[in-house]
Amino acid sequence: MENTLNRRLIGGFFKVYIPVFLISASLLLVAFFQDSKGYELLFTQPLIYLFAYLLVLHKGFSFKEFRPFLFVFSVVSFARYVLLPVLVVMSEHYGGRSVLPPSESSFAGAILLMNWEMICCTAFIFILERRRARSSGAALVKREFETRGSYLGYWLFVVAAMLLIVAMPSALKTINFLIPRTVSGELEASTLENLVVYVFLVGKAVLFLLILKLLYGNYRRSGGEIFLVLCLFFALMHVFIYWGSNRSDILIAAVATFLVVYKSFGRRVLKYAFVGGAVLFVLLSLVTDKREHISISGGESPLVDVADTFQVYTGGVYNVAIAIETKEMIPAASDLRVLFVDVFRPMIGFNVLLKDFPLVYSNIYFNQRLWQSVDRRSQIIPMVGQGNLYFGFVFAPLLSVFFIALAYKLEVYAARVRDIFVYYFFCLAMVRVGFLMGQNTMNMINDISMNLFLFFLVYFFNKGLRRLFGQAKAA
Repeated sequence: MENTLNRRLIGGFFKVYIPVFLISASLLLVAFFQDSKGYELLFTQPLIYLFAYLLVLHKGFSFKEFRPFLFVFSVVSFARYVLLPVLVVMSEHYGGRSVLPPSESSFAGAILLMNWEMICCTAFIFILERRRARSSGAALVKREFETRGSYLGYWLFVVAAMLLIVAMPSALKTINFLIPRTVSGELEASTLENLVVYVFLVGKAVLFLLILKLLYGNYRRSGGEIFLVLCLFFALMHVFIYWGSNRSDILIAAVATFLVVYKSFGRRVLKYAFVGGAVLFVLLSLVTDKREHISISGGESPLVDVADTFQVYTGGVYNVAIAIETKEMIPAASDLRVLFVDVFRPMIGFNVLLKDFPLVYSNIYFNQRLWQSVDRRSQIIPMVGQGNLYFGFVFAPLLSVFFIALAYKLEVYAARVRDIFVYYFFCLAMVRVGFLMGQNTMNMINDISMNLFLFFLVYFFNKGLRRLFGQAKAA
């Protein structure tokens, strides 16, 4: 009883008191020290996040039942609504990279639009959490992964992926191992090479899961710690092999890999978590050093550079203001046919059919406003800014709400499933959706379809072979 009480007190300290203190400190600092016109309401962002955290987002930090989407969403929204305002005020970096800065009214409108998005997302998550609590029966029961069955289809796919690499080794020029030798966009690859890389990356994940199942089976029979250590070694190898230099892709793969290992081996994994986290930090640092990065301060102010980086990656006030002015200055960006392109062109399969479609992504218009007709696509229109293009202020959060609903659907399926392969690829999708506030539909749909499309073809191929050989045995 005493140990349980102590755990609750410690958990409450880290889940409630420390976060509330940090959020409140951010609110006060921003309220008293903000001094730029258009940013007068910036203090409302940590204030709204405080209510959101106390109402529902604190559940994302419960590790008794780890929730991939809710955890990542809570962390990213904390960075956007609490940490970024502090960085902006402390660094006095209220501007950005556009040669034509947004107007003061656009900054004010961006703050209100972001606040409205946070309110809508929080309310929707609260409703889904209430529904989840009411259906806490069979749909959410914790189940162990199945250990029996044929995986011939998966092994055949892995062999096919390896043979493709042997047949076209040039495809590996865009693949990195631990220390990045190439960054995204640095090398051009043909369509066929990209297809081989796609098959290779899915095959790599499937191979890791096959190895995990073998080691876990031996662990269950013998209880030997060596099988857990070997599994963690192969997990690191899996994460160390990656495409290009997108840090979020590496982080998402690492989180999903940890979850599938944790769900298999249980709490014993936690004692190795610090080592894994340290290795991941080193990997991300190596990738960051390799990436071409132009400092907005010219290297004179690290604080300004950090604020600018957070601004870009979390969809901060400046980028949302640019998105608002994209709607005002470039009417073509609000064409609903552009929304059709935003949704379907990034999707695996449809991208081939729509590659010659005359309209372009909304992100192209966003960068046109940002860079003033310079042919650059280096920044991402935030999700709520994209929603504002098509649906106006009131319904701008619709896209964010849609992806939250998708994440909760995936969570229900992941909780029901006993197939380790399905669970892993669903985790990839859930973690990706957790980044939604700093992303847009193009990022989300492209990544989710890439992670799920080819895998499910392999999944049904393996399932078909199971039935075929099952019927053959029965005969």
